[in-house]
Amino acid sequence: MGGRFEVRRRIGSGGMGEVFEAFDRDRGDTIAIKTLARADADTFARFKREFRALQSTAHPNLVSIRELINADNLWFFTMELVDGRHFLEHVRGDRDKLRAALRQLVIGLCALHAAGLVHRDIKPSNIMVTREGRVVILDFGLVTNLDPTRQSTAAGPIGTVEYMAPEQATGRQVGEAADWYSVGVILYEALTGKVPHNGHALQILVEKQQVEPTHPQELSPGAPADLCDLCMELLAIEPTDRPKGSAIARSLGIELGDGAPTTSTPMTSPVFVGRDRELAALEAAAERARSSARVHLVVGESGIGKSELVARFARALAEREPDALILSGRCYERESVPYKAFDGVADGFAQELARMRDADLAPLLPERPSLLVRLFPVFQRVELIASAPAPEREVGEPHEQRRRMFAALRELLGACARARRIVITIDDLQWADADSFLLLRELFRGAGAPPVLVLATVRGGERDADALALDGLQLERTRVGPLTDEESHALAERVMPGAAARFDLERVAREAGPREPVQGPAREAG
Repeated sequence: MGGRFEVRRRIGSGGMGEVFEAFDRDRGDTIAIKTLARADADTFARFKREFRALQSTAHPNLVSIRELINADNLWFFTMELVDGRHFLEHVRGDRDKLRAALRQLVIGLCALHAAGLVHRDIKPSNIMVTREGRVVILDFGLVTNLDPTRQSTAAGPIGTVEYMAPEQATGRQVGEAADWYSVGVILYEALTGKVPHNGHALQILVEKQQVEPTHPQELSPGAPADLCDLCMELLAIEPTDRPKGSAIARSLGIELGDGAPTTSTPMTSPVFVGRDRELAALEAAAERARSSARVHLVVGESGIGKSELVARFARALAEREPDALILSGRCYERESVPYKAFDGVADGFAQELARMRDADLAPLLPERPSLLVRLFPVFQRVELIASAPAPEREVGEPHEQRRRMFAALRELLGACARARRIVITIDDLQWADADSFLLLRELFRGAGAPPVLVLATVRGGERDADALALDGLQLERTRVGPLTDEESHALAERVMPGAAARFDLERVAREAGPREPVQGPAREAG
């Protein structure tokens, strides 16, 4: 990185790597750097997921994540340096501090859940309180999506035994109630000095399924009755018996109305209206991709609805064709990693291959499966690929080695695409690195390219799209412009029923920004 970071001291270590204090010479401030020490595929996936989960989720009570970087085979990301004490160290013996810190913890978790995420490892050491009294939730290595269909999978229980919820201890899918159970354990410990269940790990896991803990006031008679009652509600064995975040907030005197904690990624499903012509263009591209590779750009200004258009098309395709394989990736502006346009795609692809039976997967693999791991380490998650023999040393120039890796992935995609439809979506392609464009060209141009549809969103106008390094591809474009007046009115009514009777929708539409006619999709053969 050209000497950008000056590492000053080691702060601590965890299951995935180590955390250091460092000085960022480019930005001129002190930061924390979290490194990836273990290189197995599952840890690698969690490390990236931790960074990406918070990319669009900014809140004072959630640690601020900055950049994900790969330099000289070292993976690390930068984040704010939180200087303070762990939650229990801060509140010990001071009930006023406990109430104040607990309120901030609840606000931070409400914000995380509103972003559609569940932490899965809430414990005192992952909650810091700064010298100024700001509570900051850290360590999102086990974070996952609240949507059960998008949750990361694990072979067994993950988390910290003393603090994990009963449903988490059995390896079941979890929701926000699991995080609130962990808050209950922390509150119990703050009130009594003990955790609700003691013993060896297996004993604790079993007791969590069967035994209600002793009421905190029996162990600490002077403890505040309202906090003790809240604690017991949070420690309910069944997730459905625990209070929701809004109820917890109200019990602590927190109003989650105006001025409520917000994130830039709301969990609520986006409202979708119109875009019939654009959806028809994507449908036509999908039909053409049955016989040949197609790269289709969805071009438009930021916030115009490109991502939701592609997502809506992908969901509709998946409903019509349940066997279709839809792989999604995204380019993050603040990532400096190789092939970042395909990084998320590779994660999803490896997860899908890992579900297949060996007898079905073996005929699809390229001649040298180990090349896939060299290109994307996440393919180690696939047993047949991880166990494939690999030469001790690759021969040939670096560009020749890379060509062989690209060819192996192209061969795998081709074999899979002959068995089932494959669609790849890539969000924000304008942030892709040069290696991503090179891989895109090598995979999908020329005779014999896999019959795959690549849908990529691009911010900006046609000239911005023309500047991308996509020469030699079967290239098509759909321009996404402003909604029509009728669509704008329909959107307003969907977002706020009865809006037409309360607002001058024509005036709202005029003040929302410049109005341009919606252009039909333009097609260009490359």
